[in-house]
Parts: sequence; C-alpha cells; structure tokens
Amino acid sequence: MSMKKIHFLAIILMSANLYAQTTDVITNLNSPSAMQYDGNILYFSQLPGQISKIDITDPNPIAVDIVTGLDSPYDIILKDNFLYISEFGANKISKINITDQNPTATDVVTGVNGPEGLELNGNDLYIVQPNYDKISKIDITDPNPTATEIVSGLDLPARIALKDNILYISELASNKISKIDITSPNPNPVDVITGLNGPYGLTFINNDLYICEGFGNKISKIDITNINPTTTEIVTELDKPIETLLIGDCLYIVEIFGNKISKFCDLSLSIEESSIKSDVRLFPNPSSHFIQVSNLKESEIFKIYNVLGNLVLEGSISENNMIDIRHLNIGLYIIRIENNGAIKFIKE
Repeated sequence: MSMKKIHFLAIILMSANLYAQTTDVITNLNSPSAMQYDGNILYFSQLPGQISKIDITDPNPIAVDIVTGLDSPYDIILKDNFLYISEFGANKISKINITDQNPTATDVVTGVNGPEGLELNGNDLYIVQPNYDKISKIDITDPNPTATEIVSGLDLPARIALKDNILYISELASNKISKIDITSPNPNPVDVITGLNGPYGLTFINNDLYICEGFGNKISKIDITNINPTTTEIVTELDKPIETLLIGDCLYIVEIFGNKISKFCDLSLSIEESSIKSDVRLFPNPSSHFIQVSNLKESEIFKIYNVLGNLVLEGSISENNMIDIRHLNIGLYIIRIENNGAIKFIKE
C-alpha cells in the first residue's frame, strides 16, 4: 500500500469525539461513507464493503443490506435505477440495479486506480482518483468504457460537485475547494476558497456550496456567486462529517467516525418565499388563531411544517376557508400549498 493511500485512509478515520446539534437518523452503522436517495429510501455505503438502505419515513429505521462483498465502496451515485459505486480497494466502478430483489454488483470499468468521489453529467461519470491527484471520466453508456483523464496536479482530491458545467473539487491536502470548467479541452484548476479544515463532501443548494470540514467537525457553506467567498458555519460539533445530502428541508449528514447518519433540518435550506405564485396571499401574518389563503382558484392540499422540518398539520383548503393554528406552538412555520408553492408565517 502506498504512503498516500495510508495517508488518505488516516484522514477519513481520524479520531475526534464531539456531539452535534442534529437529530440522529440511524446509528450503530459501520463507517458509513456516502448516500443517495430515491423516494423514501435512503441508500448508503458502509466500509469495508456493503450498500444498505433505510426508509426515512420510519421513525425507527433498521438498516437492510442490499449488496455485500464490495471492496471499500467510498462513494455512490444514482441514475436510472442504477447505483454506481466507486470500489476504492478494487480499483473499479461497479453498479447495482436497485429494482432487483437481490441485486448483484457488476463491473462498469476496471483498472481505475483508487476511485473515490463520483459525479454525473448526463452519461459522463466523473471519477476522483486521490492517490493519483487527478479526475477522470467514463461514458456509462459505453459497453467497454475507458477512463479519460480530465485534470491532474490536484492535491489529494476527495469529492466533487457539478453546477453549470463547473466542477468543484475538495482538495484535502491543501484545505481548499478548487474548480474546473468541464467544457474546456484542457481545464486548469482555479482556487475557489482556501483555509478550510479538511474539506470533503460537497453539496449544492441553489448557489450555496455546503462543505463537510472533516477536521473541523462541521458543515460550512459559501456563496459561489461571491468573487471572494467566505465560509458560514451551518452545523458544528459533528463527528467527522464526510458527506451531505439535501432531502426536503433536511440536510442529511454522514458522520463516519460517529458511525451514523444524522440530519439538520432548516426550512431555509430548500424553500424560498419567491416560489409562491404571485397572486396567492396568506393573512394575517403573524397570527395567533387562524390563517387564511386568498386567490385560490380551486381546493388545494396544504401541509404545514415547523422549523425542524416536521409535518405538524395538513388538510385541504379553498378560497376564504380558514386554517386553525391555535394548537401550534409559538414560532416560525411554513405552509406548502399544492401547485402554488410555499409561504412562511409566524404563530404568535
């Protein structure tokens, strides 16, 4: 095993015991490393060699293994019912069909030394190879794909995230995020932000890039539209976060050293008031007793969520009907109206 590979594994499993201001989704896992979801099912990899799943609507989910015998499945990504898996120890990308009752992993491409982070752009699968400080890609529709080098000279790259043809790269050894333009024939990395603390998993929510700072045991974010972005802490006191995934209004977090998946729920993560149709109004706001929605053309289903992302009230509403909110605790809520978007309101 190369010194770089030893260093890479040491970074992932570096010890620290802290406690997060989050809600546990599932605990007692075995070094979880990556997540994907489909419907209510959350798929995740566990080291040293399995893919498991849970139903996130279950208040007490139990992990069910769907495939075992893999070799260090560091990252996974889902497309068209196929879960693509980077098997770091086997130097290959494999895949499983999640619709199969008993899925079996099949090889997609072999001879890709030390694959880690994965990202898709159409049928192009981008693959991070940290031991070789580079990123390659394959065409997953090719029956015999060959990895093509996209960029090299990185500094222990780990995970990647794509937005508008720009590929953002976490570089562990340099404690920075860099980026390349994948439309360029010879892309050169450009620094986005430096001075991070063990950057790893990356997730986009609108123009905000959420960054797992593994050594800092926290999730931070930057606004990529800012020429000189600075970090804002979102969640702290985690236990080696290495991956995040937005589901609804909750940011799911892989805490590899905590052997668990947790979540941080915040209505501001995925909902903007501008998403509401311009002619729909909620009043009074704030309110202590009732709220009313105007300019509805027909009866609509509504759901009200608290700041933790929990559903607290649902039903149907039509023009001039009122919703009784007297039983709700004082605080901030959001009402989602089917086919009309969402509005924040305050219960006094």
